[in-house]
Amino acid sequence: MANELLLWSSLGGVLVALVAIMKFWMDMGATKRDAAAALEKADETASDLHKFRTDVAKDYVSMQALYASEQRLAEAIGDMKTDVRSAVSDLTNRIDQILSHFLRPPQQ
Repeated sequence: MANELLLWSSLGGVLVALVAIMKFWMDMGATKRDAAAALEKADETASDLHKFRTDVAKDYVSMQALYASEQRLAEAIGDMKTDVRSAVSDLTNRIDQILSHFLRPPQQ
């Protein structure tokens, strides 16, 4: 009887071990499917992040370039204003000299 009990206990232990191994492999398959889905989602997210970074960098660079362009334009307009004032002042001085030359009383 003791041998029979030992045999059935051993068979029960083997059966429990087989069920545990089957459960492990079934869980491993589900884990692999979940991991594959997670990796696919991570790839999509990485692709979206790369596109977002590219768009942000492109827009940021464009905004920076636009700001720099506006600054250069403002400086150029300021320089033109200074040049025009200088030219008008010089022209005014020359006209004054011409007028003073013609409006001088004749010398005797």
